[in-house]
Amino acid sequence: MAQQTGIIKIKGSVDDLNFYVLNGQHVVRKLGFGFQGEAIRKSPTMVKVRQNGKEFGHCTQVGKALRMALRPLYWGHTFTFLHSRVASLCSRLKNLDPEHPRGERTVGRGLQTQEGQRLFKGFGFTPDCLPDQVLPFPQVYDATAQTLTLKGVDPKKVRFPEGATHALLQLLLLDVDFGTLRMAVAEGVPCTLQPQTPKGDVVLSLETSMAVSHFPMAFLGVRFYVESAEGLLPLKGKQAVGFGAVWV
Repeated sequence: MAQQTGIIKIKGSVDDLNFYVLNGQHVVRKLGFGFQGEAIRKSPTMVKVRQNGKEFGHCTQVGKALRMALRPLYWGHTFTFLHSRVASLCSRLKNLDPEHPRGERTVGRGLQTQEGQRLFKGFGFTPDCLPDQVLPFPQVYDATAQTLTLKGVDPKKVRFPEGATHALLQLLLLDVDFGTLRMAVAEGVPCTLQPQTPKGDVVLSLETSMAVSHFPMAFLGVRFYVESAEGLLPLKGKQAVGFGAVWV
């Protein structure tokens, strides 16, 4: 792979060269000369390639559906590597599927295992703003009441980024059908914290309760704001928005 340095930038393929943009840079790479599509689809020696391709496609679809369902927690904000991070998580979950053979393994089956659930809950979706670190308080999720309680919250211990004056917390509940990749979404009632907010438990609830019938999972989102003459404005930067799983 090489970088384009000329005044005229090319995108597309010319002979055996492929010109494209990677991380804002114009680069060029020589096209490979491997097996053709027909061989990949039918050759006995390409079985693993077909298996890997099928599972990769599955993980990509699950990752996209999950990112879209979580959108209420990060609307208006862009995470540079969220796509690849979620895809990597889905691949690791798929590898934990104890039931299906290679090529048929699924994210949903891997997530049903204890190891998969530990992996999911401990995964850093937003490494620059991890809710567990920003809000270093015990969390208790009540699946029956569909509430999340943060115990003994001391706003002075909340890790406000520089310039932030308010923290908005929100619960989000998903009910995931891994067969169809349909994800029902229930948004929580936003709760605002300031450094001068009194200490105590913070209970986050949903705007409307949701009847779950598939695979429920709960997330905690945090978003920081700056107080101004125009009201509260979203804080900019990597540490401004974060979310993570609290229960599966």
